[in-house]
Amino acid sequence: MASSIASALSAAIPAAEKSLGVLRATPYQELRRLPTQSIAELAHCGRRVTLTTYVEVFAQHGDEVQVVIQLVAHGWLGINRVWAQGFRATHRGVRRRLRKAELRGYT
Repeated sequence: MASSIASALSAAIPAAEKSLGVLRATPYQELRRLPTQSIAELAHCGRRVTLTTYVEVFAQHGDEVQVVIQLVAHGWLGINRVWAQGFRATHRGVRRRLRKAELRGYT
């Protein structure tokens, strides 16, 4: 069972990376207008996979926008596999990938 969950997660990663690429190319002002959370349900390898996009504006950090894409491949009895990637964007157009420590709450 665990391998089918891992397979479902692996199969969904290209869709998540594509979404992340689109968001990285999105202008700062548009990122600020995105909803704080959006959810899409995917099906891969016979498993339910949830793709969640989180957007947060950090006023204390010069209004940086943090975007995280999270995948959760759902298994039985709460056995899940999680993948997450993200970035921060500034109003000056600077974008940087989030570090592992910054993604801890999403994985």
